[in-house]
Amino acid sequence: MDISFLGPIGCVTGSCYWLRHHTEGGSALEFLVDCGARQGERDNDAWNKAPLPFQANRIDFVLLTHAHLDHCGLLPRLVREGFRGEVYCTDATRDLASIILLDGAKHEGAAYGVEDVERLRFRSIDTAMRGPGLNVRGDVIVQAYRTAHIYGAVSIRVLWGSRKKQRSMTFSGDLGPNETCGAPMPLHAARCVPLPSDYVLVESTYGNRARPADESSDAQRLERLQTAVQRALVDEDGVLLIPCFAVDRLQAVLFDLHRLWWRDRQALAGAEVFVHSTMATKVNQVYARHLLKNANGKGAGTAETSWCGEATLRELRHLSKPALKRNDAIRELASVLDHGQGASPRLPRLHQIATECDEVVSRTGRKIILTTAGMCSGGPVQTYLSSYLHAGNTTLLLTGYQSEGTLGRHLLDLCDQRLRGELVEGRIVLGKSGSMDCSSVQATIERLSGYSAHADQAGLVTWLLGSDQAHGAAAGTIFLTHGDDRAREGLRNVLMKRISADGGSQVVETPYDTGKVFDLDAGGWRSDKREGMRVPLGELCGAIARLKARLVA
Repeated sequence: MDISFLGPIGCVTGSCYWLRHHTEGGSALEFLVDCGARQGERDNDAWNKAPLPFQANRIDFVLLTHAHLDHCGLLPRLVREGFRGEVYCTDATRDLASIILLDGAKHEGAAYGVEDVERLRFRSIDTAMRGPGLNVRGDVIVQAYRTAHIYGAVSIRVLWGSRKKQRSMTFSGDLGPNETCGAPMPLHAARCVPLPSDYVLVESTYGNRARPADESSDAQRLERLQTAVQRALVDEDGVLLIPCFAVDRLQAVLFDLHRLWWRDRQALAGAEVFVHSTMATKVNQVYARHLLKNANGKGAGTAETSWCGEATLRELRHLSKPALKRNDAIRELASVLDHGQGASPRLPRLHQIATECDEVVSRTGRKIILTTAGMCSGGPVQTYLSSYLHAGNTTLLLTGYQSEGTLGRHLLDLCDQRLRGELVEGRIVLGKSGSMDCSSVQATIERLSGYSAHADQAGLVTWLLGSDQAHGAAAGTIFLTHGDDRAREGLRNVLMKRISADGGSQVVETPYDTGKVFDLDAGGWRSDKREGMRVPLGELCGAIARLKARLVA
């Protein structure tokens, strides 16, 4: 088995790993783990639109860890260029990816069309989340382990070879922060640790960061949200505008608002709550459907396949009088996300579904508006911003990371300038909603942290190397990808110290060259690049830039 690390190397988007294998029966296989788009990087088009470094019609299948665009975004392009195999993923990932990819096909300049999305053939790996795994092709077997990142997200463990010579490699996917001993994200069950593998490829998004204590506490995040609501709605008697990512973030914020309201009917100061996002509404329905799947039918309630955290279900059970049974609590949560459809909830629903900005803006009184996009660079939020940014009793609450060049980042920078007492100049561009002078922005702009769905350095180390209470995923070589070079180096240094202290034998690799090939059977890098491999010019330029940065440092 050979592997090429196509991405992301030195960045955090565009996941794609290319594997080639001769089975015990002698047949040749080529497959990918993830096939994602680059987002927010300087060289997006160098990966998203350049020639693929492999022949699409020779790829037998794809293993997909989860539905975010940076992991699945080029699957339709793969189909357009000749891929006819199956995409193996969880049922929840299939449903979410279909929504996300169909939405992407409608964007100007998309590398694929709706017909390419509709030609994708998905195959479930839900059964691989328990038991010995799923035989995919030849001697290749896959096992899946929940990561607590978004619903459907899993780490994938690949096994190959005969029983006596069987080898294994785990692909982490994106790891969430929830562990058995602590769950800052209440919608998610704790992540699972795969059985130890000969090789582990792990993300390193937060490889050099520690999650602050207050961001590791569900209770403290709720307190900060309550404070923001109090300030915006009671002190200012105004509007609270909350841009959210459509997948997982909006669901988490919506659930938190319900929790505040259920505990104290005065917590939201009598405000109307609106959800305005076509995609998020569809995602809500997927989340609800897969919650109900765990409450009903075969395999209901099994720990390995449950997406929802037990602490959340316990809270829901005791918010109702008399207390709910576990499966009834699951149905309550599903009803919240799906706006009470198909249920007679014991706990009341808070929000309304909005489809027109003008209708929401015209309503008088206190309002909370959850909408997209999370970085304010598109979607209904821009129309709301054009209506509300000039008002001093508006609070804009940003719940996620704001990339360079996005409107959300521009607004945060504007806020920081004001705090420093600097002169505010220039204009804010609001897409089709026009633009406005920075000086006319009167709204309060705030951050609400604590919703990150990535494990920090300590979480990554524990997942890889284990703790006193549990084993880790890595028995042999660890490959660090999916992080900038500072994050990867920070994680590598900590891992090496821990391995040395434990007397371990694991080796840590930080791939830098997307053209190099690692022989997983021989356990080393090949001296020559794989014949027929095409390395995009943008990849070469990126590698040169990273080398220059390392020399300067």
